[in-house]
Amino acid sequence: MQLTLPWPPSVNHYWIRTRRGMTRSKRAKDYLHEAGVALILQGHQAIACGVRQGPLYGERLRVRVVAHPPDRRRRDLDNLGKAVCDALEHFRLCRNDSQIDDWQIIRGERVDGGKLVVFMEAIR
Repeated sequence: MQLTLPWPPSVNHYWIRTRRGMTRSKRAKDYLHEAGVALILQGHQAIACGVRQGPLYGERLRVRVVAHPPDRRRRDLDNLGKAVCDALEHFRLCRNDSQIDDWQIIRGERVDGGKLVVFMEAIR
């Protein structure tokens, strides 16, 4: 399965502390909305709307992310992982990120706006 997701906010801007504990920031919620729109545009409307689970839901997974940054600033690729896993869980593409046994993030070419190309496959 291949998906293209928008460039996420930094992990430093993804979570905020409230009186009730940690919660997603407005930027994180906006990102999940943008990711849902991207999934719909890629033909995954039932998944983005929560009508059905992704075809790999519940499987042991191999996930490869090609991160195409939006600009030439220095960025830590490991800051992208939580946003990707959060989107995969949120849209029921996987049950939990603990299903991922093989995880790789590589830096791709810069593109305007940035994007993440996510390749997922079941490990049999």
